[in-house]
Amino acid sequence: MIIFDLDGTLYDLKDVHSSNYVLQVEFLQRNMGITYAEAVHRLEQNGVYPVITNQSKSATEYFARLGLDMEQWKQYRESHYDASKIDKSKAVPNSTIKEFAEICPLVLLSSNSYENILKILDYIEIDSKLFKAIYCSDNTLLNEPFNKKRAIQIISHDFKVDYCNMLSIGDRYQTDVAPIEELGGNGIVINHPTQLPLVLDEL
Repeated sequence: MIIFDLDGTLYDLKDVHSSNYVLQVEFLQRNMGITYAEAVHRLEQNGVYPVITNQSKSATEYFARLGLDMEQWKQYRESHYDASKIDKSKAVPNSTIKEFAEICPLVLLSSNSYENILKILDYIEIDSKLFKAIYCSDNTLLNEPFNKKRAIQIISHDFKVDYCNMLSIGDRYQTDVAPIEELGGNGIVINHPTQLPLVLDEL
């Protein structure tokens, strides 16, 4: 089984990262009653940066650890998210994902919300039905705070697949690969969606 990340893996996250980061800062600022500068500082302390790095972590997972209202976060980012900022020419073609699906079952795992995921897949013209399931911050996680490692455990249970037979593909080591390696599975970090055909060739 292959577990795909979405943001930064199937499309270029740089297209929307700056606007997403502002949403994250503003949400933390408003909910914690702190200044914008303090919100920036706290996010950086927890691996959420204004510029994407391989060590970047998920703001959603951080908000969940803080005990913030995840329904409010879901509504806030969905109401402000603009998929049209994504450059389709830099996204992975549907045909590539279809070829992956011919090798083994695919699952999509993202800290984004379900509604935003469907918006993005529709906009970059990837058939959501190529994935056996979509696991995300507000879907299929048994009402638990979102955590990718826990999500991978649930995927393993749901599909009765051992970790050693699971491969996670994403653009950030800390959020996409480290969790599955800790469980005994494998992962691949890509720097850009254009590298996915190279991964496909290796498989």
